[in-house]
Amino acid sequence: MAPPLFSMEFYQYAICPFCNKTKAFLKYAKIPYTAIEVNPLTKAELRWSKDYRKVPMARATTPVAASSSSSSLSSSSSSSQEAPTVVWKGSDAIVQGLLEQDWVLEQLQHQWKAGNSPMTLSDFVGRVAATTNDDDTKPKGKALAPKDAQEWVRYANEELAVLLYPNLCPTLGRAYQAFAYVHTIPTFSFWQQWSIRTVGSLAMYLAASRVKRKHKIDNERQALTLVLEKPIQQLSSSSSSFSSSSSNSGLFLSGLEEPHLGDLAVYGALRGIQGTPVHDEIWSSSKDSRVLKDWYERMQAKVES
Repeated sequence: MAPPLFSMEFYQYAICPFCNKTKAFLKYAKIPYTAIEVNPLTKAELRWSKDYRKVPMARATTPVAASSSSSSLSSSSSSSQEAPTVVWKGSDAIVQGLLEQDWVLEQLQHQWKAGNSPMTLSDFVGRVAATTNDDDTKPKGKALAPKDAQEWVRYANEELAVLLYPNLCPTLGRAYQAFAYVHTIPTFSFWQQWSIRTVGSLAMYLAASRVKRKHKIDNERQALTLVLEKPIQQLSSSSSSFSSSSSNSGLFLSGLEEPHLGDLAVYGALRGIQGTPVHDEIWSSSKDSRVLKDWYERMQAKVES
């Protein structure tokens, strides 16, 4: 349970893969937060941040300050009578900052113990700490084992996320369809919703086209299918390593019956496109895609319940 003084504002775009992989962790770890949708045209919700105007970003009031490597303290923390305000910039920085809080670790360990899971903190986090820059996550050190959490965090950041916008917005019409979510945001006025959907969809379509050129993607649908083969192979391998008499219906990318940070990152990236045509198309992308869908549904049960 979060300490009494803890509160957190989470700044996001609803379809941002990095925002959604962060939210997957927040929900799984049962960390309370208030989601604030940012207007992508004006970013008015981020005016309080002078030097950083990207999402995801979190502003937390916490009785335990995180290390300076992943956060900055607001000037509002000057009073010794108040819990300090911590700002975490970027998906990996938010997760890292929260994992430095003792109460978060205790909450996770209690959750694993209650479920009789052999998961340890080392298994959950992985052996290599991710950097705080979502756009350039370069793990350091030796190559990681296929089941290592940080290898899957890197995969979500560098291989999967980069393909989601080109698949969401392959045409201007599909981009407009992807921005339908703005009509569900109560804090946006009618005119804001209209302008975000029209101008934003055009901007996203152009941005997706630049991503395709940058990464030399000729066929975004085929590229996504190939990238999704990696978790499919891992999940199939984990299942086949158990005998048919074993209970392996709950296996995750961790190789265990409880997800690790990599599971949450991959699930969150895919969760961000739920409700769009490309999300439904994923499940028919290959003959083995059922393996991925079964895993996704197990993740939903763990994260969204």
